[in-house]
Parts: sequence; structure tokens; C-alpha cells
Amino acid sequence: MTADSTADPHRLIPRYPAIPRNSPSLRVTRAHEIWAGIGLWAKEHLALFHAEMLEGLPREDAPPQEFLDHALRTVAGAFDIWADAFFRSAVPTDDSALAFENLLSEVEESMLAQVKVFRFHFIPKPIISSEMTAQLTQRKQYWIGRMLRRVREHQEASRANPAPPPPAQFPTVANEVTGGCPTTVPVPEADPTWNERLRAARERAHLSRPQVVNRLKNLGIQITADAIKKHEEGKAKPKPPVRRAYTAIYSNCEGVLFPD
Repeated sequence: MTADSTADPHRLIPRYPAIPRNSPSLRVTRAHEIWAGIGLWAKEHLALFHAEMLEGLPREDAPPQEFLDHALRTVAGAFDIWADAFFRSAVPTDDSALAFENLLSEVEESMLAQVKVFRFHFIPKPIISSEMTAQLTQRKQYWIGRMLRRVREHQEASRANPAPPPPAQFPTVANEVTGGCPTTVPVPEADPTWNERLRAARERAHLSRPQVVNRLKNLGIQITADAIKKHEEGKAKPKPPVRRAYTAIYSNCEGVLFPD
């Protein structure tokens, strides 16, 4: 049993946005630098993810459900990469949370539009469309929830330690967009802390803390779920061997998860 020529789930991954190099209004703007940075990060991680998913393609004689499951994992993973890219650059304010949700909706709409030309001849198109819609809705709600939690925690911290709130700035990048990628880019605040990166990496991998414990044990690291929680909360920093094990199971670079 084989898929036809249009059954490539990687066609659902939004293309890297092309920013006109000859645009004087963009050449020296801060918005241009921000969007270029977001796009470059997303392009890098999409390329690595694409390679990983191609390596894990089902056999030609695999049952239809395996092809569908692989396509759903591809769609969810690509959506998560774009969401993470925007999340990293978002200011923790109510306005930013709304802009973040709008960005995710644009990516979702772009990917769903491409479902129309995506098919396996042995899986009914309504099933594919329904499953893709449900998967993208679930991932979008997950990232919206993370953003709202980040805003809430920031507001609670601000009330506990009063300080002038940062201005909400959302410059519009008037670029030539391909593949349905968004045009409004939030201005970034500070990079996530190492413990925030660690927690985000686990959540991106869809692993619970007990599951991480088991994977770390397979790498020779004896650790408890409570210790992992303390790492993710920033209450304790993992030692070098544990750091290396974290990066191995999350398929990341140590310098990315734990920037010095």
C-alpha cells in the first residue's frame, strides 16, 4: 500500500517568508531585524525537523493509520516550531497575547488551506481534514494557554514588585509573504531563562517528567521527577552530565538549552 504523489505531509509546513532585500523601508528597521531573526530560527528548526520526519516515514506496505499518524505528527511539530518562534519574541502583555493568538491563527489557516491538496488515495479526504483540524486546534490552544500563563505570571510579579509596564509595540512588517506566513511581529523582550527553555523543550517533546526520568536513566542518569521540576523552576541547576543528557533526549544543543 503506497501513498500517491500528493501525500507528502511536509507540504503542509509553511515556507520560510521572503523579505525583499531591495526594500528601503525595511533595510534598517528594527522590525526587519526581528522578523529576520524569527524566520532564521524557524527555518533552522524546520529543516532539522523535516529531516527527522523524513527518516521516520512509514514503510510502503504500512497500514493507512501509520501514514495518517505520521502526517499528524508532522503537522503538529511544524506548527509548534512556528509557535515557539513567536512565543520567544512576545512581550508578556495582554496586547501581545492577542497578537500572538492572531499569528497562530494565520499559521493554522495556512496549513489547513494546504490540506485541500493533500491526500492518500486509501484514506478518505474528510477524515484527513477532520484529523488535521483537530490536531492544529489542540496545538494552538496549548500555545495560547502558555502565552496567557506567561502574561499572568508577569502581571502577578509586577504587582508584587511595582514597576513601569513595558510599552506594547507591534510594528507591521510590510514584506512580501509567501506560504501564508504572518506579517505582524511582536517586539521581543528578554530571551527565555535556561529553566524556561528546559521546560519548553520537554513540553515540545510531549514528555511528562516521569517519562524524562526513564529516558535519563537509560543514559545512566539517576534522577527524580521532583529534581526535574526544580530544574525547570530554576531552583537548582543541573550538573554538566545531566545537562548533556537533557540535550540528548530533547535533540537540542547544550548551548541553546543552557546559554552561559
